[in-house]
Amino acid sequence: MNNMSPEVALNRISPELRPLLCSVVRNGRVGLDSTNCLRVTDLKTGCTSLTPGPCCDRFKLHIPYAGETLKWDIIFNARDPELPPDFIFGEDAEFLPEPSELPHLVQWDAGDPECLLQLVKELIQQYHQYQCQRLRESSRLLFEYDSLLEDPNYSRSMEIYAGHKNSWTGEFSARFLLKLPVDFSNIPVYLLKDTTLDPGEDVALLSVSFEDAEATQVFPKLYLSPSIEHALGGSSALHIPAFPSGGCLIDYVPQVCQLLTNKVQYVIQGYHKRREYIAAFLSHFGIGPPSVLPAGPAHSDFPVCVPLHQQWAAVLAGAEVLPLQPPLGWQRDGQESQSILQELHPSVSGRGLCHWETLGLKYSSVCVCVCV
Repeated sequence: MNNMSPEVALNRISPELRPLLCSVVRNGRVGLDSTNCLRVTDLKTGCTSLTPGPCCDRFKLHIPYAGETLKWDIIFNARDPELPPDFIFGEDAEFLPEPSELPHLVQWDAGDPECLLQLVKELIQQYHQYQCQRLRESSRLLFEYDSLLEDPNYSRSMEIYAGHKNSWTGEFSARFLLKLPVDFSNIPVYLLKDTTLDPGEDVALLSVSFEDAEATQVFPKLYLSPSIEHALGGSSALHIPAFPSGGCLIDYVPQVCQLLTNKVQYVIQGYHKRREYIAAFLSHFGIGPPSVLPAGPAHSDFPVCVPLHQQWAAVLAGAEVLPLQPPLGWQRDGQESQSILQELHPSVSGRGLCHWETLGLKYSSVCVCVCV
């Protein structure tokens, strides 16, 4: 039952509580990691065996936080669904949230489907404060935190998890998760192969783990959202530097930001260079000017094939907005894309590789498939 889908979980929940849980499992993106949603497992009931189902009113909520997964037990009363839930915070027995800072608990409204989700968000805010307080046991880790807190680029985009104390040294590890202030707005758009997958927000997260309080062992790791990882060339395309011996986060994090910014600019420049190349290519053969390929539905089926040394290019003039890739152009081995080309021009070879580029001219857009 631990891997049940959200729909299966909802079907087992008591009908009176289902709207509250529906908002959690379908819209539950909390914290910095927008690629992971809240999950529900271990559904149980406090009702007697004579109670007709579905009647589950308690479950375990999995919450992504600072690279960890918090597991909180949430307990409702299906016989009195108007009551607010109780919480058990797993291994964090010392975490005692302040009720006065939980308005959605103080003014609990079981008729509001968003009430439980908002309450969880308020609890996570207090949990963050609780973890920050734990850092006070280490002057070095507290210095790292205070330094980042003074910088507005990081103070509101940071999660901290202080691990359990080491049984030998009495110290504990800590992990800092930071959302890097890098502008991804000009990254080229692309289409996911899996159209049902939600890529989430374009974001870069830097996780830095301190294995001891004196920072003798520090392990950084960069996490990119799917769209950014794809645009930058995959997970292996960007290597961040090791954390320097005796270094500080306030010096190291800007270095990673600059490295990532440079990579983003390189990708953007390469994208524009390709567009310029295709524009020059079209202009050379006299098929680029808007007088030849005007925009509009009337010309959406106008194909042109021109030879260029050992290459063939198929140019499709379409409406003002064209997809980045045609629906049949997913496979870069060219099988389906080649069939499109051969329909347009029988002399196009059935061998080679295809890739598609979308070019936005001043008055029209064209989609170019180049086969080598």
